[in-house]
Order: sequence, then C-alpha cells, then structure tokens
Amino acid sequence: MKTNQLALFFIPLFLFFSCKKESIPPINDVEENPCWQLHPDIELDRRLLIQSYATEDHLFLLSNNYFLKMDETGLVEEHFISEEGNLSLYNYPMLNDKIFAVGFDGYFLEKLKVYSSSNPEVFTTIDLKAIDSTFTEINYFSGNGMVVNDSNKLLFSVKKQYVQGASEPNLYLWMFDVIMEDDALTIEFDQEIKIEIPGTGNLNGEKSVSELRVFENEFYCSITSPIATFKINDQGEYEELFPLRHAKVFSRNDTLIALGHVGGCDVGYAIKPPNDNWTTYSLGLNDGCWGSFYQVNDQFIMVNGDQLWVIKVDPNSFREIKELDSSCIQSTSIRSLVNFKDRIYMATHEGLYVKKLEDFFIYKEE
Repeated sequence: MKTNQLALFFIPLFLFFSCKKESIPPINDVEENPCWQLHPDIELDRRLLIQSYATEDHLFLLSNNYFLKMDETGLVEEHFISEEGNLSLYNYPMLNDKIFAVGFDGYFLEKLKVYSSSNPEVFTTIDLKAIDSTFTEINYFSGNGMVVNDSNKLLFSVKKQYVQGASEPNLYLWMFDVIMEDDALTIEFDQEIKIEIPGTGNLNGEKSVSELRVFENEFYCSITSPIATFKINDQGEYEELFPLRHAKVFSRNDTLIALGHVGGCDVGYAIKPPNDNWTTYSLGLNDGCWGSFYQVNDQFIMVNGDQLWVIKVDPNSFREIKELDSSCIQSTSIRSLVNFKDRIYMATHEGLYVKKLEDFFIYKEE
C-alpha cells in the first residue's frame, strides 16, 4: 500500500518536471533574429552609397565616386566616375537602368554629366547656363532631384536668379529627351517643355522640390512652401493633386495610394479609389520628418534615418504603423532600399546592408 502511495506521489511530480524541462529549450538552441550584414564586396572607398536601382538581373549602385553593378553573386562591374571634381550627389538618384547623372560642382551646378547605365564609358554633358542665363542651380531639398520615365524623358527643377520684391515666384521644371545608342548618348532639350507653376514660395522667393518620382510613366513632383504634389505628363501639362511633400505613389487593387508628409514631421497619405478623387489623411507619426517610402511584397515601408517602419492603410481610413527590427544596423542614414533576388538591400553611408526577404518583416521588440 505504501509503495502504491509513493508511486502516486512521485509520478505526477516526475511528469511535472519532465514537461517543464521540455518547454524550456537549451539557451544555445534559441533562434536569434537574423541580423543585417554588410556586403563584403563594397570596400572602404565605395561605402558612401548614394542611391540604388534594381532590375530583374542586376543591382546598380551609385557611391560618392563609383558606379557599381552587381548580381546575386556579388560585384560584377565598377567604374570610377569622379574625375571631374567634387561628386556631391546626395540628392541625385541613380535614375534607372538607362542613365545616371553627376554634377561638376556640388553647390552651383551649371553643367550636368549624364552617363549610360549599361555602359558608363558613354556620357554627354548638359550646359544648363547655356540653356538659360538666369539659371543658378538645380532645385532640390532632400529627396530625388531628377527622374526619367519609360519614354526617356528626363525631368528636373531649376532655380533662377530671384528679383527682390517680385511676386508670384514660379516653380521651374525642364524636360529633356534622352536618345540612347550603343556607343552614344544624346540629350535634346525641347524649348517648349519649360514648365512654370505659379504661386507663392518661401521667403527667398522659391519653391523647394522635396521629391520627384515616376509612376505609370507620369511624373510626380512634391514641393514645400506651400506643401503640394503635382502630376506632370510628357507634354508638360500639370495638375495639383494633394497637400503632401516627399510623396510617392503606389497602386493596390486599382486604388492609388500616395505616402508622404502632411506638414511638419507628420506622416500622411492620400487615397484615390477608382473613379473618385484624392482624399488626404494623417497618420499622426511626428518623428518621420524626412522619411522616404517603398513597397516590398505589397507592404508599404518607410525609411527614416536608420529606422524602418511598416505602414498599413486602406480606403476605409484604417491605418497602422509598426517599427521593424534594425538592431544590427550601425548608426547611419539609409539612402535607399530595394528588393533584389529575394533579398533586401539597403544603400547607406556605411556600405550595403543585406538581409533575406523572409527575415525582413521582423518587428522591433517593444
């Protein structure tokens, strides 16, 4: 009887501790969040990355003095491109797989050197002062300074000499045709495609461009003072859409969604359902002043400094924003983000960070 009583006592105790032990794996078997890794092919003198662009087969990178071409195995081409002097191009994008541009001077750009992305030995030069003697510099604030669409139209904004006391200062945009050949690249400027958008500017009498983007072959230009985004077509016709700066337009199920900034540091968005007008909302996030926006696997991503956020919005005014884990990234500035061959690549001032797509959507622990 005593034996049975002892068994009844120890068996539950044994089962309790057995289950307890199985529910707590050894510390060495606990899987950690996969870290961002710096790509080993981007060496020290190429690490100050400015922009990136991905096609199906290649990833293109523009550093402070190099143009780089990569595939999934690593670096396949590099071209040193800063012979002309200071390559200060923080806000000049790697336009696309067709062309990229650099300036001869980082402060007062009178000449623009435009290269072929497929063959950077091929380039041409645009003398902006020769086009208009009142030109002073290319007009950008913090985002993309120029864009090119699928019709090979190159668009950017310029600043001109300001006459003190003049009213209604304009936003000036110039459009060029890019003619691509195997061993030559030609830029043609159509004198008729000089776009002037009137209205009040800042105290210096100018409108600052905060973002230029292409969506469905049309241009979208966001400005500050006042905050607004315009749509511009190939003929230079424009219309004002919504009060967002730094805006980028996406499509989801026939609904257009633009992410940007409403005012100050507030992150906002605008939605246009089919056969309806744009409606603008605020997300209420006040620490995303210079955030830029991307789309990864149908998810909207905001990059701000060294932070990554997932933004969820829909036409019914549902909105949510959650921060992604970026704990392995050194204190740096993320310049651009692309999805290439099921990996996420981030161009930064420290180099090229890479992470598997399946490990990207890991939220930061609160």
